[in-house]
Amino acid sequence: MERLPQELVAKVAGYLPDRHEGKRIRPALATLSHSWQYAIETLTFKSLHITSDQLGRFFSVFANPVARRDFLRDLHLDVVLPRYSDEDCAKYETVDDRAANSHVFSHHISALLQELSQWPSGGKLNLVVGMYSLMDGAHRGLDKFDHDRYEVSVGRRHDIFDDRYRYSYIRVTDAFPAVVPCVTSFYVHSGPRFLDPASLVALTAAFPNLERINWPYEDPVYFPALRRQQMHEFASAVASFQPPPACKTCTYILTCRGTHTRRDFRISIPATRLDYEGPIDPTLFWALRGPSLDTDDTCSWKSLLVFKGLPGDRFYDEESDVPLPPDAEGLPLLLPPGYYDSDEQNAAAAAAAKSMEMPEDDEGFIVEGCEFRWLPRDEAVLPLLAAVARRLTRTPSLQSVYLETALPRDKGVWFFSYQAPGEMSDWDEYVDCEGSACNDPLSRARVFLHAEDWRPDEGSVAMLRGIGKVCYGEDAIVTFLPSLY
Repeated sequence: MERLPQELVAKVAGYLPDRHEGKRIRPALATLSHSWQYAIETLTFKSLHITSDQLGRFFSVFANPVARRDFLRDLHLDVVLPRYSDEDCAKYETVDDRAANSHVFSHHISALLQELSQWPSGGKLNLVVGMYSLMDGAHRGLDKFDHDRYEVSVGRRHDIFDDRYRYSYIRVTDAFPAVVPCVTSFYVHSGPRFLDPASLVALTAAFPNLERINWPYEDPVYFPALRRQQMHEFASAVASFQPPPACKTCTYILTCRGTHTRRDFRISIPATRLDYEGPIDPTLFWALRGPSLDTDDTCSWKSLLVFKGLPGDRFYDEESDVPLPPDAEGLPLLLPPGYYDSDEQNAAAAAAAKSMEMPEDDEGFIVEGCEFRWLPRDEAVLPLLAAVARRLTRTPSLQSVYLETALPRDKGVWFFSYQAPGEMSDWDEYVDCEGSACNDPLSRARVFLHAEDWRPDEGSVAMLRGIGKVCYGEDAIVTFLPSLY
């Protein structure tokens, strides 16, 4: 066996299934020879999915021999949070529940990072972290989960399922002095439980060799007081965050389920590309009023070359905000259910959130007339385009900006696209070369709008053309695309 080339043994081992007739066969093959052991362990330890109660075994397996660390490329860790009772399934998580979950999560993550910090820096490990309790959804067992849902449907059980922790955010309670150079990709599994955004930044800072950053965040949309606190902490954390030298892309996903919200998202950009998914208003690009209106904050955008935004089916304009429901007076001061000591206050907070959910018809569409901010109105889109234009004229290093959102009721896609000279676009063929007196569109800045029959006023079009004039000495070419969907 030892005389066979290692490459041949590895190829043969790759064709073998891990199990045969329900029994694992690879471990036995690993005892045939050193060549087979190496080949089998390369396959066995390439990708692992473990839970936090298996961390001790994980540490010992990779401690002897340490050469196994070179095999691991993907590690998915699920942190198992404290179990709760059937009675608690009908209640929102309390402050004590959230503190216990945060403590358990922080403890296990700290232990893992401490272990990985001792691994060689030349590795390329993809680390994915998730979290759940054994009573969350299907984790309680598919049979029990289906039975519990049936019992709820017939009125014999009280259970709010994942609503129990919808507004709970797990916070990192421990500092992470460990530096983990072997991790080059890190992602926290998004949903149904989430880390708070500042904790995402704290965790990300432990990995100096990351090649991209992923920060998902579930917005507690009906409760601005909590969101503003989280956004303030997030922005403060990002302000002191030093992006890894190899990191070129930052992905920020803001999941927003509702409509009554104002954007509080404004951070310095630590990468050359930012992919953002979530509600967007003009202040993301430039302040509309106040002392910062004429302040050039280009320094926070100085490294960015590409911005891609998916507004998440919402156009936001502060001046035409919809009034809150008559029975929701004082709502912006409310905290989510589970944040109060009394059941009455928690029930009132839950009822207030429920009152603002948009009604759906029998086909699952939002009831006609309730499609707040789903359509590109001038009051929302024109200030957004003005802010984007201002950002581009003040930041000529920004080579590409793309904004896209799906319109309701299968009405297609609205998008805005900007390319600097020399940057190719998928829509260059639609440029009117004769009308723009330009035989080579790539030599000019270009703006493309796909907006069905909607058109901005001539002043806004002139403003978009002016981006090219300010940055490159020639007007940008503005093209209104035909329907592509």
